[in-house]
Parts: sequence; structure tokens; C-alpha cells
Amino acid sequence: MPVLKEISLSGNVALITGGGSPWGRAIALALADAGATIAVVSTDAEGAAETARQVEATSHRALSAMVDVRDAGSVRTMVGRVLGELGRIDILVNGEEVIFGRSVAETTAEEFRRALEVNVLGTFLCCQAVGPHMMERGRGRVINMATALSVRGVVNATAYCASKGAIENFTQALALEWAEYGITVNALGPGWFADGPVDVERDRAERTLVRMIPQQRRGVPDDLAGLSIYMASEAGAYMTGQTVFLDGAMLGHL
Repeated sequence: MPVLKEISLSGNVALITGGGSPWGRAIALALADAGATIAVVSTDAEGAAETARQVEATSHRALSAMVDVRDAGSVRTMVGRVLGELGRIDILVNGEEVIFGRSVAETTAEEFRRALEVNVLGTFLCCQAVGPHMMERGRGRVINMATALSVRGVVNATAYCASKGAIENFTQALALEWAEYGITVNALGPGWFADGPVDVERDRAERTLVRMIPQQRRGVPDDLAGLSIYMASEAGAYMTGQTVFLDGAMLGHL
């Protein structure tokens, strides 16, 4: 099959949680550009709606909805709506997350629990709700959101590191479980990313962190686009159970 045809997502429906975030929006726009219809959901209803508007501005169909990924009923209702309105779900991107930094001594049990519930339980519930549909059809693509902190600890981020370490292992285990159904399960592992375009002056002011990145810059949301399309497409059909780190070689440097 020609390469460009393999990466086309024409006719596919992608469900993206956390789609109101800069990286969720970048992934939504990238998958739409490759031809997919987009369902973008989030606890941030306004952010999800804005992402849907931006997708529609590119002449691609999109819908948005609010969801609490910690609640199984909310997730099932949302998935039912997407299937009812769009007919199918080919791609699931689990991007809803809590980014939380505080020392162990200062972190409350509720804060730690929330990080695990959104980042880990939310991923589990969305996979659980979408999985039967993908298994019945004999095909699916699941993309989870990991991070370089899935494999590296950092001071004052124990809750976040613990949750993202769980995502990497969850991805490997689910890939084994669903391989026979033609479903691939992979994870994106961003390194140190900016919310928008790189600000060179700000990066110079944060040299302590930037100097750990061999490419000497932080990532930007658009850096996730190409790999997201690959993981979601037929081109990535034989890759599963992998966490791919986009970090400017930071992990190799540490």
C-alpha cells in the first residue's frame, strides 16, 4: 500500500479526551488534517467546544461534549453519544490528565487520589467503554498520554510520576490483551513541552531545564502531530505496546 494512503484517516472517527488542552487540540487538528472526523471531550467543556470549532474551521466534522472521566456512567453516556451521532469509534486518544506538582509532605490524600483517578482510572474507563465496540469490529487504535516522567522521577511530582508510570505499564498490558482483536495500544511520551510556540527569551531564562535537552528547546504541541497520525493509521498497524518519547533526546541525556 502506498505510504500516503497508509497514513490517511479518511472515514475514521477519533475520540479525544482532554481535547481542550493545547496538546489535545494539536492532536485533534492533526488527525482531522489526516481525514478523521473528531469527537473531542473534556472536563473543560468550553475548551473542548473551542477545539471542535477549530476543527470545523478546517472543513472537517467535529462534535464536543463534557465528560468526567473518573465516572463510569459519565464515560458510558459520552461514548454512547459519540457512537449514536458518528456511528463508530476507530481511534481513542486518552489525553485527559491532571498535571500536579507538590512535595509528598504537602500533598493531601485527596490530591493524590485525584491525580490517579483522572490520569489512570480515566484512561481505564474510557478504554473499557470503547473496547467492546473496537473488538466487535476487529480493529482499533488506542493512544494513551504518558510522559518522560513515566520512567524518570522528579522532585515534588510524586503523584504525577506515579500516575504516568502506571500509564506506561497499562499500555503494555492492554496491548497484549487486545492484540488478537486487531487493536493497537500505544502511548505518547512528551518531554518538557511548552503550551504554545517556543519563547526563546523565556527558555534562556530557564536554562537550568533547557540545558538538559540536547535539541536546546522545549517541545510544542505541534510536535505531537506526526506521531499521533502514525499511531492512529494503518502505517502503525504492527506497532503496539510501545511508549514513544518525544523529548529532544532529554531522556538519553539524563
